[in-house]
Amino acid sequence: MTQVAQRQRAQVAPTPNYSAMLGNAVNTFAGIQQAQNQAADRDRDEQIRAYTMEAMDGNPDAMRNLIGLDPVRGARVQSAVDSNTARFKKERAEILVKMNGKSQDEQEKLLYDRIQTLKKRGSDPTHTENLFDIVARRDVDPEAELEVQGIINEGIEIGKASGVLKAPKESTFAEKMRWAGYTDPNEPGAQEYARKISKGGGTSVVVNNAKQGEEGKKLSGFRAEDYRDTQKNARRARASIQNLDIMDNIDVKQGRGEIWKQKFAGVLTGLGIDASLIADVAAGDAYTAASGRQVVDQLGNLSGAASDNDVKMLRDTVASLDKDPRANKFINNSARATYLYIIERDDFNNKYLASHTNKRGEPTLAGVETAWSKHVASRPPIVSRYMRDGKSLPKFWHEFKSEMQAKYKNVKEKDIIKFWHQSEAAAKRAQGKKRK
Repeated sequence: MTQVAQRQRAQVAPTPNYSAMLGNAVNTFAGIQQAQNQAADRDRDEQIRAYTMEAMDGNPDAMRNLIGLDPVRGARVQSAVDSNTARFKKERAEILVKMNGKSQDEQEKLLYDRIQTLKKRGSDPTHTENLFDIVARRDVDPEAELEVQGIINEGIEIGKASGVLKAPKESTFAEKMRWAGYTDPNEPGAQEYARKISKGGGTSVVVNNAKQGEEGKKLSGFRAEDYRDTQKNARRARASIQNLDIMDNIDVKQGRGEIWKQKFAGVLTGLGIDASLIADVAAGDAYTAASGRQVVDQLGNLSGAASDNDVKMLRDTVASLDKDPRANKFINNSARATYLYIIERDDFNNKYLASHTNKRGEPTLAGVETAWSKHVASRPPIVSRYMRDGKSLPKFWHEFKSEMQAKYKNVKEKDIIKFWHQSEAAAKRAQGKKRK
């Protein structure tokens, strides 16, 4: 072979190995895909871990995302969260039960121990710390005690409703003691009464037994008549309260001379002249009509025919346009308090009758007068002796109660009664200082 031929042969390129090249490309692609899948798996694992932590902290969105990524783990985490939530609710309800009726120092200690327990678990103690702060204000802020008691009552009620706490069923013995007016077993007469009903006496009194005698039968008759009268008066009282509500919600000017403005404006209105700048005739007429209805209601309580003097006297005792607005408020509150007292007595009678029977199993009102007297003695008076609504007019119990219930949604009446007595004592001390 000549040198020229050898050089030409050396310059010819070898045939490419396409199979090898394709194999290398496939391996490279597979490696890239594997790396991408591993990266995706790592990202997914990181997301699962992050969602798990957030879901355990109670984040519902994180829980949904976790279930979407890993249903099995999501179900386990949900079960753990439900278990922790149930335990937390139970422990919180039990703490509130322990706090109920305790002194400020005892409540603070219970909450402090609870906060330390939550911190050791890594749980958020903010809610408990906020309650601790409210309890700590009790010695400087009287209303803080009502606020704390409202929280306690709400927690206990939620615990009972959810089944976390089991509400104890009141025994027949305890119910009889309560209806007889005995709430403290150490108060005078309580132990003697307890012995009587334990032996079958007490509330199980035969009212119309043949051996009862004429005097006992007459007493039973008087009691039944009083019961019917109370029912009738309570029906009237409920209707009268509705009328008072109407009067209190009529926006009309009141005071000396307003009635003459109303009459003058009425004349102008009748002539087709706009008198709205002088008086609101429609509102004035509505208020006067509602006031007249109060007079009619009062007349219904009189025995026999009413004289002109009776009507005039009654008109002077109800709210009217020519009286000061504060006086009208006091007059209506006085009437409302009286009506509420009548209604409360009717409700008391009905509950007493439903829970007391004689030996024949018949409902009886025997003993209701004593029970009612004890009930009234345990309640605040209709109107305060020392607290004032503004400068001079006294505060009414029903008004005070409504204000506290509106401010503290879950506070119970016994707690408001306690706060009433505290407020009365504070107002009495304040008045004593002013006199000095």
